[in-house]
Amino acid sequence: MTREFIVPHGVHPAPTYSHAVKAGNVIYLAGHVGRNSNGEVVSGGMAAQTAQAFENLKLTLEAAAASLTDIVKLTIHVTDLGAMSDVREARSRFLKPPMPASTAVEVARLAPGVLIEIDGIAVVDR
Repeated sequence: MTREFIVPHGVHPAPTYSHAVKAGNVIYLAGHVGRNSNGEVVSGGMAAQTAQAFENLKLTLEAAAASLTDIVKLTIHVTDLGAMSDVREARSRFLKPPMPASTAVEVARLAPGVLIEIDGIAVVDR
């Protein structure tokens, strides 16, 4: 099985990991956070960071010849489950039904300033 290590354009650099790995028709997405293309955590709290994380996922999937509609599983790590309404609202701008399987987990902390990290799996049928 061939493997392709995805380096998306417009997403912050990742010197110690791959943003995604495509193995056959499955794309394994690393944890994406609310950092802009310069690597800075975006301001605006959970809603803004969630939107940026989904934008980064979108760009990564496009670099793998896929799209957000190809996602079959998401895991969402947040520092505060009380902010899930912000997460759901931002997510609804990027994902439409049928929705992928999803898990939300509250964690003690993420990288400095980061409130959310989203990883997932996508399957491309083409």
